[in-house]
Amino acid sequence: LGPCVLAQGLAALVNSSRPGGVAAHVVAGKDGGFGGGAPTLYKSLVLKVAEEFSQSNGGTANVDLPGAPFSAANGCETDPRWAPLVILVPLVLGLDRCVNPRYVPGIVRMLGLAQSVGILGGKPGASLYFVGAQDEELFYLDPHTVQLAVPLEQIWGCAQTGSPESGPFPTETYHCQSVLHMNARELDPSMVLGFYCRTRADFDSLCLELELLATRAGSTPILTVAPGPPPWDSDSDAERRDGGAGSDDDWELV
Repeated sequence: LGPCVLAQGLAALVNSSRPGGVAAHVVAGKDGGFGGGAPTLYKSLVLKVAEEFSQSNGGTANVDLPGAPFSAANGCETDPRWAPLVILVPLVLGLDRCVNPRYVPGIVRMLGLAQSVGILGGKPGASLYFVGAQDEELFYLDPHTVQLAVPLEQIWGCAQTGSPESGPFPTETYHCQSVLHMNARELDPSMVLGFYCRTRADFDSLCLELELLATRAGSTPILTVAPGPPPWDSDSDAERRDGGAGSDDDWELV
């Protein structure tokens, strides 16, 4: 699957169940495409989407996750005009087999942002989940490695009481036997950036950091930020909230 389809599919799954009240938004333009140039995160649009999700479940009941840091069950303060939001940004950074080297510094910096939840991507012939970076080396988890499932009740018991409800907590399912890493220049150009903003303050901070990164990148920004969409953009709010209904034929080529 291409980055657009992957991001839209993930957003649809999250928004259909709203785990812990979390919602997802895909940064996309008309018909799910981008129209050329670096994609733009429109602040006014994201704020409106977050407010809509905070006031409505879309006809579905939230799946509560009491042990999660974003759950109201933990006593976290909630903003009536903001829903915890996962922001997904599909990209195609180059036309060759591997990513355009100009974007490598920006990719590394993106992974260093506090709101980053990683990058869905890989290298030619292998899908990987990147979680961090050191210099130009990217650290990743291999989604093809199967681990035993840990019952949610056991996770909640450990998070709330400090002791599992049944047996020792299997921490080995959350770690690799060895450090998995690769050079960023070997990345496939197709990828999806992920950010998580639990509060409005998190989002404001993310926008500031992205603006600084775009300025530093000069003529090759990965993602730009703007107050709102231009007046000639006729996309409906519903289409934007759902991530659009376009195909990977509209991938943005930077």
